[in-house]
Amino acid sequence: MERCRWCLGEEIVRNYHDEEWGKPLHEDGKHFEYLLMEAMQCGLLQI
Repeated sequence: MERCRWCLGEEIVRNYHDEEWGKPLHEDGKHFEYLLMEAMQCGLLQI
């Protein structure tokens, strides 16, 4: 398998590329989790 250049570093990034990247997501709970993670990362949400 040929990998993208951005995932050639750490193993955790390679695993994400191989197992999750580009696959459709149909679980509402996972969508909500990703939305919360994005909001926390950009500083819109603080716990």
